[in-house]
Amino acid sequence: MKLKLTFALLLCCSLSTFSQTLDEILKKHLSAVGQEKLDKVSSLKMTGTMSQQGQTFTYTIINKRPFLTRVEALVQGMNMVQAYDGNSAWAIMPWLSPAPQALPEDQSKKMRDDADIDGNLVNYKEKGNILEFQGKEKVNENEAYKIKATKKDGAINTYFIDVKSLLIVKLNTLTVEKGKSVEVSAFYKDYKLVDGIMMAHTVEQNSAKGIFLIGIDKIDLNVPAEDAIFAMPKN
Repeated sequence: MKLKLTFALLLCCSLSTFSQTLDEILKKHLSAVGQEKLDKVSSLKMTGTMSQQGQTFTYTIINKRPFLTRVEALVQGMNMVQAYDGNSAWAIMPWLSPAPQALPEDQSKKMRDDADIDGNLVNYKEKGNILEFQGKEKVNENEAYKIKATKKDGAINTYFIDVKSLLIVKLNTLTVEKGKSVEVSAFYKDYKLVDGIMMAHTVEQNSAKGIFLIGIDKIDLNVPAEDAIFAMPKN
């Protein structure tokens, strides 16, 4: 009984230490990002280029609180649109049809995630996310804190926060698409200050589909954005 009690106390202390470490890391990370200033941002607009399989196209992304996003990209001379209106996602893919089409649930979930200006680590308890600190791991020869986030829908995101910069340098996502598990690794690079907020300007995504490179040329904060631009058009 005494041995069991001792083991239980050690386990309790260990869990308490991990919890304290997680809270400390998150606090330092959010401070490094400039979360206090990001909290005051109601919307943001990103413009740049995306490259995949030898093709490069320009894009514009507008995010608005709480969970609205619209992506426009010029693909082979045609304007592609994807958006999330806070409840569901839709798209216009002109090479298939000029009419807007509702997107499946798995894509809606992903776009809701993308629409969150703050990300899964901010107010994670209120969002229903469960976080676990999993020690340290090297990313590009630099040590990073490893934090596993399990979302309400079962999707798993694993964040790697650089020990020195305290910024996210890698994100592994594990989701289910069309009944199959899909894993994507994203590397965040070229951080720059945007009105006092540290934001990555290059994102490299690696998956079974290949490498998808996102270059961000400009980020504008608090841009005017009517809710109507996120809603699926009737025609």
